[in-house]
Amino acid sequence: MNSEDKKIPENKIVNTTQRHLIILIVTVIILGAVGEYFYHRFEYSRIMSLVDSEKTEHDSLLQKIISFKSSSLAAYTNDYTYWDEMVLFAQSGDTAWGHGNIDASLSTYGADYVWVFDSTEALKYFTASPGTPELDKTILNVKTMMEFSADKRSNHFFIEANGKIIELSVYSIHPTADPQRLGEPRGYYAAGRLWNPEYLHGISELTGTGLKFRDGVTAVIPSDGDNDFLVTNLFDLTDSSGKVLTQIISFKEFSNLKAAYSQFRFQLIVMNFIVALVLIFSTFVLYHIVNKPLRNINKSLLTGESIHILPLINKRNEFGHLAKMINDFFEQKQILLNEIQERIDAELKIKISEEKLKGSLQEKEVLIKEVHHRVKNNLQIIISLIRLQASKVSDENLNSHLNETLNRIKSIALVHEMLYRSDDLSHIEFKEYIHKITESLRTIYADKTGRVSINVQSDDVYLTVEKAVPCAIIINELVTNSIKHAFKKSDSGDINISMNRQNGFYSMKIADNGSGLASGFKLHKNGSLGMNLVDSLADQLDADVSIDSFKGTSFDFRFPVN
Repeated sequence: MNSEDKKIPENKIVNTTQRHLIILIVTVIILGAVGEYFYHRFEYSRIMSLVDSEKTEHDSLLQKIISFKSSSLAAYTNDYTYWDEMVLFAQSGDTAWGHGNIDASLSTYGADYVWVFDSTEALKYFTASPGTPELDKTILNVKTMMEFSADKRSNHFFIEANGKIIELSVYSIHPTADPQRLGEPRGYYAAGRLWNPEYLHGISELTGTGLKFRDGVTAVIPSDGDNDFLVTNLFDLTDSSGKVLTQIISFKEFSNLKAAYSQFRFQLIVMNFIVALVLIFSTFVLYHIVNKPLRNINKSLLTGESIHILPLINKRNEFGHLAKMINDFFEQKQILLNEIQERIDAELKIKISEEKLKGSLQEKEVLIKEVHHRVKNNLQIIISLIRLQASKVSDENLNSHLNETLNRIKSIALVHEMLYRSDDLSHIEFKEYIHKITESLRTIYADKTGRVSINVQSDDVYLTVEKAVPCAIIINELVTNSIKHAFKKSDSGDINISMNRQNGFYSMKIADNGSGLASGFKLHKNGSLGMNLVDSLADQLDADVSIDSFKGTSFDFRFPVN
């Protein structure tokens, strides 16, 4: 085969180069478009998952707040129907007694209307709070209120009257000698609360969402068919039969997520525009400046012969030097390229793997911190709600129980607060925790701890959240119990708390030098809620519990590290 047979037309080489260049550009554009599409879908899905999570959280908060507010109305009717004077009033309907005892209680319990029926189901008394809309007092009857009640003694439901939604709580009236309400009802007591815009506004301020009543199938809420960041939740209000009377719609637009998504799309468009400009400019340079000098080099590479670059070898420029290198190392080219490519691919894979691993770890760390932060914030909301309820309770015993519940929740919230503030998200420095929880108890019971010394001796112990929470509640219960009961017969005393690790076990000891426990005390048979809680948490820790009442009281918990 002579040189004429191997000769490739010059225009064909140029066209091939141009074709390859066009194919390369089109391929880059297609790959970029595909990559952009999947990246966009990934970011959109991630943001939508955050929206769904926020929606679930707001729905749960709305239900808890409405249930909490409804429970206050139920507590009001329950308290007022277990009362001997109310039994007499249900028969007499004494207006003066009603004004002095019922009307005065409406504002305290947030009630707007009250109906009192006697044992024959006849209406004996009706009253309404000042400023509430007028209402036909005969809209209620005992048969309708109790028809669908399981025990015929109480019911909680909603009615619609004069275009208004009213929440009702109904209880049968019984004397104090009948605490279980087993006897025949001596009458019925119904309290109503008006769900007006002001009431919904109060709930909105607690949930941070807008609230509206749903009218038929049309929801009175902002409408935006293309707004994926406007989420709504529905809460059913049922009548006495359990059927849905109407619904409350809560709505909230997550403007921060919407703004983040819009910014992401804008940045993506700008990036694509810049990449497109670079591609166009690079194509222009390669095509008009480099294409001609490379013509003979292309011929040589296509035919595998160096004859096509001989005219360039003697030229004293960059392409001449390039032609010399191609001529000298033509045979070694493929070997060197393969070796270099293998090294580049290996290094690139290692770098990509390291970056993915680093990004995954950082993302998980942020998510775990966010979880602990949200748990702590949710517990803080519960603490605020209980504190609000406690401030409205006049019963000293009930107030004490609510404060004990607050301390238990605070001990759990402190664990999650220390976790999200710590660099180690899986363990908590328990020595520091013990000091913080005892300081908190010392502040709460300042009137009693002035004569009591609380001493802490602990090794540097790090507990997982599964062990930290039970230990925290146990310490809270036993220290509180010692402060309140151990030193009633003395002017001063000591409470000692120790925590150490030895031979694969943790040893936690809470002791005082007070009056000691009653004879025959058994932890699992004690009727106290606090001691039952300690017993249950000890089982959760798989702990051996030793109790000593010599010269005070000592609880020693020994449980495995793993």
